[in-house]
Amino acid sequence: VVVFLGSDMASYISGQTINVCGAMQT
Repeated sequence: VVVFLGSDMASYISGQTINVCGAMQT
């Protein structure tokens, strides 16, 4: 469970980071 949550959180953060960068570039 811990590994799953850690992986899911990492994916979520990565997605948010990409969204923020994309918004700034636009």
